[in-house]
Amino acid sequence: MESAGAAVDELRVAGAAAGNDLLSQIKADVTGKRVVAPACKETELLGLAAIGSCALGKHGSFAEAAQAFARDGGVFLPGAENAALYDDLFGKYREMRDGLFGKRRGPKA
Repeated sequence: MESAGAAVDELRVAGAAAGNDLLSQIKADVTGKRVVAPACKETELLGLAAIGSCALGKHGSFAEAAQAFARDGGVFLPGAENAALYDDLFGKYREMRDGLFGKRRGPKA
């Protein structure tokens, strides 16, 4: 997304993996971005509750309903030491990949 010009300040995780603190920390370290997990891991059900509350007239918009239902849970900040390790490992992966398959030259026409 950043390579397309969009600013990305943080990542939000959802689903079953959002309950795995180690995985969320690794995502923060690898990307260098703050990672936020929801307080309620059943985000699909929260979405359905928000839709239902709009249908019943309890909230005037989906944005308003989302504000009422969604809460942030864990926040994971990137660690410089781990980020350096992952950068090094990614560099080694790219060297091996390039050795096996050659450098990518972009999509073929």
